[in-house]
Amino acid sequence: MACNQKPDAQKAENTTPSEQTTTPTDEKTEAVSKTGEDPEGHDYTILTHKMLHYKTSVIMGKDQKDQPYKGQWIKLDSDGTFKAGKYKEQTHTGKWSYHHDEGILLLQPNDKNFKASEWKIQYNDDMVILAGTSTYGNNATQIQLIRSDNFPEEK
Repeated sequence: MACNQKPDAQKAENTTPSEQTTTPTDEKTEAVSKTGEDPEGHDYTILTHKMLHYKTSVIMGKDQKDQPYKGQWIKLDSDGTFKAGKYKEQTHTGKWSYHHDEGILLLQPNDKNFKASEWKIQYNDDMVILAGTSTYGNNATQIQLIRSDNFPEEK
């Protein structure tokens, strides 16, 4: 009998998947690193901590005074669903996903009157910036959202 002198990395390459031993944590980590998404949920507190109010938006080619998102809000829940509305009224719901490695948020409304959107995000403790991507044609839009416990006030 001879001992296998190959390094561990090489040993893994030469075994079949059924021969490899991994723990559930290893499998989850591997899945997250391959897809950038957590396969067991949507617990990204950067997105799910508090309701997000639309504070201001910039849309290329439109007057800065026009604020089409004024009074709107979105609440992303850790189960992968969201609620959205204007002032105290909920207007629609949907599903969301976040690709951590790319910093991309996908919003898919359940109501066909609202279109899907994809956003590159930046954030800090108090706010989230959404910059549209070309996937759904909102690449000319940038939105600043602030965290809040309450609905936006009508003015």
